[in-house]
Amino acid sequence: MIALFLIPLFFNIANADALDTFKKEQDKGAEWHYVGEQPLDPNAKQIDINGDIYWKLKWKGNKSNDK
Repeated sequence: MIALFLIPLFFNIANADALDTFKKEQDKGAEWHYVGEQPLDPNAKQIDINGDIYWKLKWKGNKSNDK
């Protein structure tokens, strides 16, 4: 039961900078897109699980898809 509280807490602490960046970019118009299982993309905002990604943060409209 305690693990249900501690795991998200540790995730948020360990990834605070990335989560803050994701939030700021979402506020400016970026959206999460499901991309299926893919290898890591060093130029994209993404969440990796065991070295693979499933979601990328992409811009709407004319901005680059991987910023």
